[in-house]
Amino acid sequence: MIELNGIDRVGQVPFHDDTKLRDWMYEVYRQKDEMLANYYAKGVFHDGEEGTRVEFSWTKIIGQYSFWFGSFIAQYYIYKWVLFQLLGLLLAPFGLGW
Repeated sequence: MIELNGIDRVGQVPFHDDTKLRDWMYEVYRQKDEMLANYYAKGVFHDGEEGTRVEFSWTKIIGQYSFWFGSFIAQYYIYKWVLFQLLGLLLAPFGLGW
């Protein structure tokens, strides 16, 4: 998590005074711009910061894609079945059922 201005609690933000809030926001954006410029120049947000690379195995990625694709297909067929059942019930009194 990247902290801007060391904010730990909402109470640290000066909501009660518009001028102080404006100045505080300008300062936060100035810090953000510095961090972003440092990231573009050196590849890190803060000097001396060590990042951790997160790697996922291909089996995990393929498993997750399969799960979500399978869930989508199952929902499609379930909702399609429910819709046709409802349409059949609504159209049956008119002799137009499936």
